Amino acid sequence: MHTEKPVLYTLPFGLLCLSHGLFAASFTMILPELPAYLSSLGGQDYKGLIIALFTLTAGLSRPFSGKLTDTVGRMPVMIFGTLVCVVCSLFYPFVGSVWAFLLLRFLHGFSTGFKPTANAETEPLWVQAGGRAFEYSAKSKPVRLHYFTPPDEALESPALMAPWARLAMQAAVAAR
Repeated sequence: MHTEKPVLYTLPFGLLCLSHGLFAASFTMILPELPAYLSSLGGQDYKGLIIALFTLTAGLSRPFSGKLTDTVGRMPVMIFGTLVCVVCSLFYPFVGSVWAFLLLRFLHGFSTGFKPTANAETEPLWVQAGGRAFEYSAKSKPVRLHYFTPPDEALESPALMAPWARLAMQAAVAAR
């Protein structure tokens, strides 16, 4: 019996990769200039908060974006996060005070948690191909991560593992 393999490199996958590349560029390209910019606003004592606020709020936003993803879907959440991130990036030149700058970093960081990139295209492919979600027990409750494992039989053979390796590579490229 011949089964048809799912096509991995599709237009939506390519658009997802492009989208994430532009998304990541929106907050990484300006990073080298931010310490000098904050100093020019008189905030040289707050340079450590440039990364700290962004990273902290990006992490804190993940539960909210995860809940929204479950209720309204992946694509609307990704689009919202991307739009807010782009708008935040456009506001940096117009910030005139240290506190407005730090508030913008807070919002910009929060928006980055709203773009769950690796899952958008790859999770359905893993599920369709028979992958299982990675789960562990925390306080006697199963916790499901958005990581998938291949079936046990695929771990026994390089030939059976090849399609799973391609899916893993696709997920890694999307998450990059």
